[in-house]
Amino acid sequence: MNYLGEAGYLALARKVLEIKQRYIAGIEAIGGFHFLGEQPLGVIAYSHEEYDLLDVADRMSMRGWYMSRVQLPAGLQHTITPIHEVSLEDYLADLRRCLVGPDLPNSERAARVVTTY
Repeated sequence: MNYLGEAGYLALARKVLEIKQRYIAGIEAIGGFHFLGEQPLGVIAYSHEEYDLLDVADRMSMRGWYMSRVQLPAGLQHTITPIHEVSLEDYLADLRRCLVGPDLPNSERAARVVTTY
């Protein structure tokens, strides 16, 4: 707050909310996703009605994305900052690509980390 001031902080917060809404719209456009609760400022969490999102997260990780996994239900959590604006379209395209394909072998699943709260 000292560096940005109140006006600067509020401008960044508005930017994060705008980017968050664009991520939500893009994920909803893919179809089958359910958002998990009302997350604060720049956080979204979502699951899918058909696909195991822990497998999807593993595939996304193989494509170079850092994925935050949640469980009960299995899902993904994404913390959005202003820098995420430039990767929005690439993220959505890779998410679409990773929804298809066979389940990952158990050896791949053994290495995954799932956050439990």
